[in-house]
Amino acid sequence: MIEDLEAAWTAGMRSAGKDQIIVEVALQLQLQPEKVKEWIGNRNAKESRRQGGQTVKKSKILTKGPNSYSLFARSVERGYFFIKLV
Repeated sequence: MIEDLEAAWTAGMRSAGKDQIIVEVALQLQLQPEKVKEWIGNRNAKESRRQGGQTVKKSKILTKGPNSYSLFARSVERGYFFIKLV
């Protein structure tokens, strides 16, 4: 059973978001899909420990210069407008 999970993991079942593949593997091994997802998480953690805990983190995208809101805010006069009710 572990060999089958390892084979599926190396074939691309590395994230718990691949529901179709997970369900197929779970049915083949007569397991619940939640157990397969749990195994994937544990296997990914094991691989992370092997690599020294180095994971690829998404960096924040920083932009330079004004954004569209700041350009709009500059073009609008500041002040208070009162509506006169008749």
